[in-house]
Amino acid sequence: TDSGVVLLAGLVFGWEGALYAIVALFVGGAVSDYILEGPSVIRTATIITDYPDTVAQAIIQQMGRGVTSWQGTGMFTHKDRGVLFVTVGRQQVGTLRRVVREADTHAFLVIGQGHAAYGQGFREISGDELV
Repeated sequence: TDSGVVLLAGLVFGWEGALYAIVALFVGGAVSDYILEGPSVIRTATIITDYPDTVAQAIIQQMGRGVTSWQGTGMFTHKDRGVLFVTVGRQQVGTLRRVVREADTHAFLVIGQGHAAYGQGFREISGDELV
């Protein structure tokens, strides 16, 4: 809907005003994300795969991220599968999707949002922040 309003405003009031509207929408969205999500929003991914070693090694080698692994059983199929857990920055989600898809085209990938991550590769754990 925003794009329709900006397009209509460009036709009626001129394209310079429409350009300012686009910039204002972008800045407003970025500020809203920062206020609602905070400065250190991270993404967590759970990956269910038949090839946990292959997928994990691809993530480690191509992204430099650690991966935690465990075994799970699909309750619909009753098949054992590998379950992987990895934490990445918001800007790395696209890369993670690509890496997982290239390693296992049938993997099941769930991306979640985390408030903060502490430890190696993220913020250092300090007593003051853990309230």
